[in-house]
Amino acid sequence: MPYRVLLLLTLLFLAGGPAYSYSSSEKNAFLKADANADRKIDRAEFPVLIEELAASGAEKAASVKKWGIYGMAFSKIDTNADGIITPPELEAQR
Repeated sequence: MPYRVLLLLTLLFLAGGPAYSYSSSEKNAFLKADANADRKIDRAEFPVLIEELAASGAEKAASVKKWGIYGMAFSKIDTNADGIITPPELEAQR
């Protein structure tokens, strides 16, 4: 359990950067999707993130799931095209 708390704190305070305001459902979705606990979401982890967010009522995620446009959504969120999605990139899509 302390490991999950550490991940959550790291997610909120990335390298001393600003705190990002996530709901508890967004935090839980991110933690569930981040299978390797690197505080980033890669293409393999992204469908889990979408599934979790859609289940919590996120409309954009529900649309991605409904239409199966995971690749398109990932590319839109991954603004620097490095193949990973970071918390600031997710925040920018709110």
